[in-house]
Amino acid sequence: MEIIFVILKVIGVLLAILLLLCVALFVVPVRYRVSLAVQEEIEGKAAIHWLLHLLDVRIYYKEKKVTYRLRVFGIPLPLGKGKNGRQKGIKTREKEKNSSGKQGKPEEPAQMDLAEPDGSPKQEYSPEKAGTENAQWQSLPDKAPIQGEDDSPGNGRPSQAEEPNNSRETEKRKKSKEKKKKRKGQANKEFGSKIKTKFNKFKRKGKAVTQNFQQGETAREDRGPSLKGQFTKIKDMVTEETNQAAFFHVLREIRCLVGHYIPGTVSGNLRFSMGNPELTGKALGTLSLLPFWARSRMVIMPDFLSEAFYAKGILYVAGHIRFLHLPVLGIRLLADKNIRKLVKDIRNQLL
Repeated sequence: MEIIFVILKVIGVLLAILLLLCVALFVVPVRYRVSLAVQEEIEGKAAIHWLLHLLDVRIYYKEKKVTYRLRVFGIPLPLGKGKNGRQKGIKTREKEKNSSGKQGKPEEPAQMDLAEPDGSPKQEYSPEKAGTENAQWQSLPDKAPIQGEDDSPGNGRPSQAEEPNNSRETEKRKKSKEKKKKRKGQANKEFGSKIKTKFNKFKRKGKAVTQNFQQGETAREDRGPSLKGQFTKIKDMVTEETNQAAFFHVLREIRCLVGHYIPGTVSGNLRFSMGNPELTGKALGTLSLLPFWARSRMVIMPDFLSEAFYAKGILYVAGHIRFLHLPVLGIRLLADKNIRKLVKDIRNQLL
């Protein structure tokens, strides 16, 4: 019995920890920071952490490469290191070992004791023996010419054994050419037959389309009133006061959610040019219409003199996201009678 109580205690503690983590996930916000520098090259850094850096993610972008780091309870996890990274580490270690072994012990020339094909031991080379052998070869008389040397295959004349081989090769070439011609003729016939069959299928499909179109004209006359009735139903659903109130309620809730998730601090500077003073002024006007300028500390400097497009600057963004707003938003929407009525009308319209 004591063992069962211990197991139940362990299970209860684990369930309590999971419950606390779920509650913390909804209550504790996820904070983020993003810094971006655009000069000659683009460099960026993003940091996302939750619950006093219990979960910490860092992402780096530099020289067109993305690297990231993950820490859980302060323990770094090896992410992005697969087989390639392990193989590279093993290769570098082997190279270091080989280089250290070569520096410590100089290489000795390999000695190979080979034997002659007769089984006798191989004689060592010496310059004295080589000189005596060269002298003996020079003292030998020149060889006499061999009879029939002009008929050798090296002089350009084919031997009797090579003549039947040449005839066989020519026969094989002729046969291969004939086979190729037959294949080409069969391919042309097959291609022509395929074209004929495709043309006949196209004719049949054209006839079927014309028949369906003729039948559809008669069916449209009967369906005309039903389509008009559906259009009038949709129009009545949109113009109804309760449905309009539901639409406006959804828009208000979405606006509230976006207000919670918008970055709290935005700062930096930006210098840009569109290559044309007119386009640069229009871009500056559109940027000034964005809603976050009232809370941001951005400094924008347009360049009206430059004739080329460029954008350089530094941007820093920080904020937090709390997942508790999502279930609260869902509860508010479901509690509204107008929204529930609108959902029912949409279901009936689709079905």
